[in-house]
Amino acid sequence: MKRRTIFLSTVAAIVLPAPFALAQTRPIRLIVPYAAGGPIDVTARVLAERVKDS
Repeated sequence: MKRRTIFLSTVAAIVLPAPFALAQTRPIRLIVPYAAGGPIDVTARVLAERVKDS
């Protein structure tokens, strides 16, 4: 049981980060389902600027 847990943990550590490495090279699309100019829209725009800079 212990050997199986260690094996599965090792496989997960190797396999799982691979898709996330590709996600960093693509642009992020932030969709706000509310009207422009509202508080949610303003918050999303501020968040988008911070994400763009980092």
